[in-house]
This record gives sequence, C-alpha cells and structure tokens, in this order.
Amino acid sequence: MTSTKLLETPAVAQAVVGSMPCCIVDARDRITEVNDAFATRLNRAAAHLVGVEILELMRSLSVDESHSTGSNCFHLREASKESWIRLDRMPGMPGREIVLLVDVSAEWLALTSVVTARTVRDRLMNDAEVGTWRYDPDVQVYHFSSELALGHNGAGEPVSLDVLTRIQHPDDMAKDREIRERLTAQGGVAEGEMRYRDGNGGWRTLRVHYRAGRKLPSGRFEMFGISQNVTELARARDEADLVTSRLELAMAAANAGVYEIDLKTGDRWSSEQFKQIAGEEALERQGLNPFGIYMDEEQPAVRASWNRCLTSGAVENLDTRIYRPDGEGRWMRLFTRVHRNEAGQHTRAVGLMLDIHEQKQQELALVEAKLQAEAATVAKSNFLASVSHEIRTPLNGILGMAQVLQGEPLTEAQKERVNVISESGQTLMALLNDVLDISKIEAGKLEIALIDGELARTLERIRKLFLSGAEERGIDIQLEVDESLPPVLRYDPIRVRQCFSNLLSNAIKFTDQGSVMARLGAEPLPDGRWLARISVSDTGIGMDAETVARLFGAFTQADASIDWRSPDIRCHRGRACAFSSSRGCVRA
Repeated sequence: MTSTKLLETPAVAQAVVGSMPCCIVDARDRITEVNDAFATRLNRAAAHLVGVEILELMRSLSVDESHSTGSNCFHLREASKESWIRLDRMPGMPGREIVLLVDVSAEWLALTSVVTARTVRDRLMNDAEVGTWRYDPDVQVYHFSSELALGHNGAGEPVSLDVLTRIQHPDDMAKDREIRERLTAQGGVAEGEMRYRDGNGGWRTLRVHYRAGRKLPSGRFEMFGISQNVTELARARDEADLVTSRLELAMAAANAGVYEIDLKTGDRWSSEQFKQIAGEEALERQGLNPFGIYMDEEQPAVRASWNRCLTSGAVENLDTRIYRPDGEGRWMRLFTRVHRNEAGQHTRAVGLMLDIHEQKQQELALVEAKLQAEAATVAKSNFLASVSHEIRTPLNGILGMAQVLQGEPLTEAQKERVNVISESGQTLMALLNDVLDISKIEAGKLEIALIDGELARTLERIRKLFLSGAEERGIDIQLEVDESLPPVLRYDPIRVRQCFSNLLSNAIKFTDQGSVMARLGAEPLPDGRWLARISVSDTGIGMDAETVARLFGAFTQADASIDWRSPDIRCHRGRACAFSSSRGCVRA
C-alpha cells in the first residue's frame, strides 16, 4: 500500500486513511489488537474483542445475516439507528492484516437496491474449473475433460460442434468460428472468452486458450486447448466497476474528499469532492501556508495534530473549522496520515476530509438542550423536596393532634371523624413519600439497603395486616412459598414492604369476590445464588392490554372512575402510588 500508483483512486486512498475504527487480525483472522474507536464503534469492551474471529463477530452483530453482503459488509442496528459497515483490509506485518470499519450507510441509502458484494477470491477458488479439450475438424467433434462438463453431456463424452454451437452465447459465435476456422486451416494460437449455457440455464464464461496441433490427412490441423471457468471473475469485473461507482457515490453522499501531498516534490492531488468541500484552490492555499485554510482559533490544534502525525505515523483525526473561499467557516472532520520511506524520511501525506458542519451544529444544539434538561430536572427535584417538606411539617401536626384526640373520651361519631382525619393524613403522608421516591429515582439517588433476613416471614406479617379488611369484603388472602427457597435471603425490607403492601392493597381494592393469591417463588442462578420472585394475582376486574402497556408510568391508574383518595377506600395508596413505589424496587 506504499505505492503512489495505488493511491491514485479515492477508493484506495480511503482505505489507506480509513475511518477511525480499526483492528489487527492474525493469519486465522482473529483479532489481536483494537483501537479505542473500534471498541467504541461496536459498543464492546476492547478486552472482550481480542481473540474473536472478525467475521464471526460482525455476523453476530448483524441485524439479519440474509442482509449481510458476503464477508465484508454488514447491516447493524444501534439503538434506533441502522448502519452498514464495510470491512476494508490492508496488509500489515507478516501474518497480520489491518482491518478498518468503514461506515457506508450513505452509499446504501443512495442506491435503489442492495447489491450483494461477494468475496471474489474465495468464490474463484471454490468454483473455478480448469480443463482440457480437443477438437477434430474432420468429424466436427469436441472432446472435453470432466472438469469442463456443462451439464449437456456426460463427463468425458464427445460433443458435436452443432450441440456446442446451440448452447453458445449468440454474441460469441462469430468470434469463436473465426478462431476455429483460422487455426484449423493455418495453425497457430489464439485466446478469448466464450460464454456457454450450462445445465442449470445460466451462462458460464470460459477463458479459452486455442492451439493448433498435428496436421490431419485432410490437411486441416487438429486443435487443442485449455479452458478455465472464469464466470465469477467476469462477474467480478462488472461488480468492480459497480463498486467503484458505489464508492464514488458514497463519498459524494457523505460529502467526503480525499487529497494527497508529495512532501518531497510538493506535488498535490485532490478529488473533485475535496475541491467542492474545501474550495477549488484549497491545496494551492495550503502550499503558501499549510495551515492557511483553517480558522485562526483552530490552527494551534491543527498544528499539534500534524506534529503527532509526523511523530507516530498513525492516522490522526481532528474536528476543526476551515475557511472557504467565500469566507464561510465550516466544521470538518480531518483524517491525516504521513508516510515514511525506509530511511524514516517523510514522503507523502494522505488525508480525508468530511464535511460535518450540519452534524456538528446538531451536536452543539443537543449538548445545550441536555444542559437545559438537566437544570430543569434539578430544579424540579428541589421543588418537590421543598414542597414535600413544607407540607410534611403541618401534616405531622395534624397527625399528632389526631393521635391525641384518639386518646380522648369521644362519642362514636367524633371517633369516626377523628379516624377519617388520621387515615386521610396517613394517605397524604404516603403520597408525599412516593413523590420523594420518584424524585430520588429520577435523580439516581434512591438508596437500597440490603440485609439478610427471612423474606417469607416478612411477607406473612404484611399479609396478616390486610386480613381484617379483606375478610370484611369476603376475600381470602393466601401466601404460597416455594419450599426450595432458602430461608435467609438478602433484600431491602422497606422497599419489599412498599411493593408487597401496594400489590395486596390494589388486589383487594379491585376484587369484589373471590381471592387474592400471593406467591414467593424461587429460581436458581448459574452462579449458585437464588432469585426470589414475588407475585400477586386476584380474581378482580383485571387489566386490558392498553393498560398493561402503561402500567409502570408514574401516577397511572387503570380505572380512572375510582377515586383512590376517597374515604370509602381504606386500602390507602391506590394504583398510582403502588406503581411509583414499585418502580423503585424493580430498578433496584
């Protein structure tokens, strides 16, 4: 890849400078080294990539292997974004190759259909057929070796000229006839490519080497030859033209340009796309001042990047701004590599420039929006905490006085009113706690205090608290415990109490008749630990699919007609609070 001639096309120049992500593979195509960009691009830890076969890795990340184009292009999905990644290879040290990840998504979007790219070398090695043949002009019969059987005759059986002519491509008949008549009459040698219909109905392309043999008694020359199946090679030539066109299209769609500078002679070359991006006279302007196309405030970073290139010889990338001839400043992503000769002298600089102005503007806007959103979240959390505190203070007074009144001699009517005040205050206090939990969850500050304890006993105590209210409604509450579960487990008693109480409360509230069944299940984990599962089922009104889809939304209630704040509902914390509290436990 050090030949200047090889760098005359944008395709190879792009391979030299590459995209940022790259790795090194050994003779078995297993990854030995990766750079940070490679690991980041595939969202994998670098240590987990070493030793993995590169094609196996890419196939595992491909959305659908049917969309994988051969062994060098893969269809990936990242979050909501889909992309096409091509593997470009360059020779490295003996037994090593450098593999670059090149994003060609723009190319695929520009094409009307996905064209399957094939690994020509591997296909030729598997499918190429080379065989010999002999032609007797006196009887007009061909004798083919078994390798050249086209499916119209048995292996090694003679084929008449008439049969061969019928399966020959019409466009090749005249050329083949001219060579055959000339060599059988005059002798000599010739070569050409001929197409024949094979037994499957497709066309097979043969590279044919003709040679006249012995002279027959008739005065004509017998003809011999060697033919090689070059069907895939012929297709590859067509596809190579298509690949070049696609690459040029991708470069244009990605708004990328390539340039090269001979550091000894000062000669410069740039692609047409580079001239459109940076300006027609960009390289000439660099000749007078190598950093003259960059904005003044960007030049120190560009100089530092250039010095690193000279020192390391590695591909250096930098987001920077340039001056266009019209004075417009635009963001560019610059990839640069400086090549050296065997003496260590700098000989050539190759660069790739991407116009990322629009992308950069969007990134800056997103950063600003994120900062604003984070500030709004902090303000909201502070507001909730402040309001909750201000409400909690008088509420504690109300609950305290209600407790005092409950100890006083009161009439039955007065006791009922005091109980309503107390229950309402407790419900409001629970709501405040849930609001604070939501605020903590959103701020990532919800604390989970794990202790060792008997989970089954905790759940049983909670169940007994609900027995009285459930019996009044004619509802039976059962707790079923898996006997295989160890008696002592690690859990957060407060959060378990929250979640389980809310689940039981809601089950009772929305069940008119029947029963509520709570289950404590056990699931062994591969590492020897146990996972406990708590579930609650009932014979109540149930929930439709739409309600289930929004089940864990904050302050969501399945049946809006039921006012969970009503004094007639003594279960406290309706569905809205149950869901918000459960979220904290589930996330833990």
